[in-house]
Parts: sequence; C-alpha cells; structure tokens
Amino acid sequence: MEDSVQICMRRLKALAQGSSDNPQSAAAQIVREFNATANEADRGRLQAALRDARIVGLNTEVAPPFLPEHDRWMAALEGACAAA
Repeated sequence: MEDSVQICMRRLKALAQGSSDNPQSAAAQIVREFNATANEADRGRLQAALRDARIVGLNTEVAPPFLPEHDRWMAALEGACAAA
C-alpha cells in the first residue's frame, strides 16, 4: 500500500509524463494540496524525496529523445521544491 508521500511523488511523475503547459505551477499545486493534509513527518519525507530527485535529475545524462520529458520532470521538481 502506498503512503501519502509515494502518492504525491507518483502524481508529480505523472504530471511530468503528461503534456502540462506549466509543470512548475501544476507541481506546486500538487505539493500545496499534499501539505494541506500531511503531518510534519510526511512533509519532511516529501522534502527529502524532492531534493534527492532533483539532485539525481541534475546529474543525469539524458539521451536527446528523452530531453522533453526530462525537462518537464525538472520543471515539475523545481515547482514542487519551491512549494515544499
């Protein structure tokens, strides 16, 4: 069974795989919704997961066919980190 942090991360990944015009804004909204109901421990776990994902994304070499999706993922992470 997924916990709330895993569900939030799954929603962010789905956003990046979609065709959102503004993944930063949409990701920030997802995190704001999460924060509205999450406890302090879960907020901390989400912040750590977002930081880790952002570090990995920034240090990953991406093949050209996957750049658009990677760029959306990085934009989503940027918006999510700002909202967290």
